[in-house]
Amino acid sequence: MVGKIKTPSLLTRTAGVRTKDILDATGITHQILYRYITLGLIEEAETTEAGQRLFHPKTIAAIRLIQRLNQTGYTLRDIKDIFFKERRLTGSALSVTKRRRRSSR
Repeated sequence: MVGKIKTPSLLTRTAGVRTKDILDATGITHQILYRYITLGLIEEAETTEAGQRLFHPKTIAAIRLIQRLNQTGYTLRDIKDIFFKERRLTGSALSVTKRRRRSSR
């Protein structure tokens, strides 16, 4: 008997996530993705031998956080400062969301 093959979601996959998957999951354009990379908001996890960029699965959550912060009035420079401070303190930019949710209650 052959069981079903489960495909992991983009957020829980341990292998790199392709650029196309990042763009599809977040709705951003390639130009915006490149801008986030050049500003240091997100990083590539690795590049394949064929030159394809792969990203950490948590990049999708980071981009969604960037979008939410930007929609609430933060500039990309402000967001970069928030991420930089958060990475320096905890090593993770994604914990900013948890802290903001607790402080807004």
